[in-house]
Amino acid sequence: MQAETGSAVHHKVPVELLRRGPPGGKILVSMDTSRIRYGDLTPGPGPWRIAWMGEVSYHGPFRRYFNPSVRVEVVPAVGDPTAPCESQDPGVVRTVWMPLGALPRLRLGDVWEEGHFKDAPPYATERFSGVAITQITTAFVKAGLPIDGRFLLPLHVHPWHRRQTHSYCLCVQMKSGQRLIIPCLELIRFYFGSSSRLLRTLFRGPLEEDSLWESATYDDQTGHLHLKLASGLRGVSAPDVGRMALNRLAFAAAAKIHASCVKHSSQQVTVFPYTGFPFLGETTLEATGLWLPFGETPDQTFLVFQLLSCSYPFPFRSLSYETSESVTPAHADPSDKAQETRFSQKSRKDRARSVDDADPGPKRKERSARIGHKARFPDLTYKPIWKDNSDREGPGRLFFLDNGEVEELVGFGDSVSDGVARPLDYASSTVGGDAQPVSVDAPKRLPRFAQMVIDDLAKAWPNSRFAPVLIPGTSKLITTFPTVVDKDGVLSGICLFRYATGKTRLRRVCMLEDSSDHKALFVAAVEGKAPQKPHLQVVLPCNGFDKLLAEISKVEDY
Repeated sequence: MQAETGSAVHHKVPVELLRRGPPGGKILVSMDTSRIRYGDLTPGPGPWRIAWMGEVSYHGPFRRYFNPSVRVEVVPAVGDPTAPCESQDPGVVRTVWMPLGALPRLRLGDVWEEGHFKDAPPYATERFSGVAITQITTAFVKAGLPIDGRFLLPLHVHPWHRRQTHSYCLCVQMKSGQRLIIPCLELIRFYFGSSSRLLRTLFRGPLEEDSLWESATYDDQTGHLHLKLASGLRGVSAPDVGRMALNRLAFAAAAKIHASCVKHSSQQVTVFPYTGFPFLGETTLEATGLWLPFGETPDQTFLVFQLLSCSYPFPFRSLSYETSESVTPAHADPSDKAQETRFSQKSRKDRARSVDDADPGPKRKERSARIGHKARFPDLTYKPIWKDNSDREGPGRLFFLDNGEVEELVGFGDSVSDGVARPLDYASSTVGGDAQPVSVDAPKRLPRFAQMVIDDLAKAWPNSRFAPVLIPGTSKLITTFPTVVDKDGVLSGICLFRYATGKTRLRRVCMLEDSSDHKALFVAAVEGKAPQKPHLQVVLPCNGFDKLLAEISKVEDY
């Protein structure tokens, strides 16, 4: 191999913005969630607010028969949405049905317009410390429940649950005498909504251990848990599965979801699933919502719209996992020049998509779309979590790029024979950095392209100190570029290094972090496409392949 030559190519990103840390919104990934249209959520012109969710149905007056759906009440977002009541008129409420797999994206209080997320109004954000979660302090209640003639959710200040008064909430009695009211679908979304696949597993049948993990090995001395996830589950759900594997209360809470659905279905009544916290003990909860009165006393009940964080610790000190997902796309051959030429500039554009009201088709390959958010569980921030042997069989990440701008239908859940929509899986993506393996053997000598980027950075920012860091989901500091294919499985030239002889291999990449003053500045050092091609230096707000792919696609001569 000839030595790399040429100067670095800089893709400029405002450093002032990056030094404030990763953004708090969505992360650019293989499928841009902002391009997915939920037309049913906005049944008319103008903005609409998600006002209530509770009922789940497997059959109903809509086309999605095989996979369950969630009944969502939406109201026009007029006036001040943070006020206890926008309107007393129940006629403004509209009922829509959304696929259960979209639940991670559906949050009470969010405003949508023309099928796209628009805004999260500034509802009250509260931090409740020392909340005792016990069998005495918690109880299931129905949304329309009165206590001594006084309603927990009085209709004169919160009329939006009027059509689903039998939907379940969890009532938590606090030491102050005030109450937390958490809709059970919000509990399910927060504690078990790390991916659409996990939700599908919990709703589609009685929960068994082998539907979550094939093996679970726990070391009592080190507190390390190793999981081999069940077929179909993604690594983003590994912490949730790990908690269920080690905590019988967490497993019971998850099993209660389907059991409650079966109970109501057997009684031939409306299905309102319910579940509790996946633990017992004291925790700190952060949530957004509204303060409501109890009788004549104001601010006695906090109705939770969205749980933001829970401090209760997970029952392991570190976690490694294996998945059964394939990383080799069909028809993708790195040495096939004909396939490489089929990649074009158009395929970098993200295709607009609409959520179909039917089941996805069996012949369409499932896509993954990640939802970025702040860390739900602070306990995981400092606990090492990694995918085991992620580099053993070549690249560990697979990205799909679409050709053209034609709108595509996407659906959630298990595929059926007459479905035409592409399956879609939502996966959680925590903003702020993923946990790293306990120890990593650094290479004795960095490749020339990586060292040249470090030298360039030292000249550009003499007060900074850049050093290699792990990319989440990998176990080596120098790793291969992710495999990038289009919807037909055609390999993109963006990920290939080509020798003068014409032989190809995957390019290499090294992620660098500025370790000075915790500035949270990342730079990707990417190997050039050929021995004589310049290497790339791409400034990023996070250390992941997802953002790297989005940014490198904007550089003309990559």
